[in-house]
Amino acid sequence: GKKPQNVRVLRVKDEQIFSIGGPLPAITIKETQVPYYIVALDYGDIYRLYNFGKDGTLISGENVEKASDKMKKIEKSTKTEYIMPRRG
Repeated sequence: GKKPQNVRVLRVKDEQIFSIGGPLPAITIKETQVPYYIVALDYGDIYRLYNFGKDGTLISGENVEKASDKMKKIEKSTKTEYIMPRRG
């Protein structure tokens, strides 16, 4: 399989968690379903996103195009906690 160029851990800003649906409006409003951390695997034109709740449970995974409005919204509403560069 193709290895990601890097892996980023994004933390959803607190004020976003309480706005309706957070950065990902498709997600139901139940607070447990609002992502707290997003792990983004960088595959060039797309990110593979894994959305995790505050307790570390995986809520969902999806591919999002880097240039999309959805990704811009996510970038705005998260802080990068950590970037893991590709090894080798």
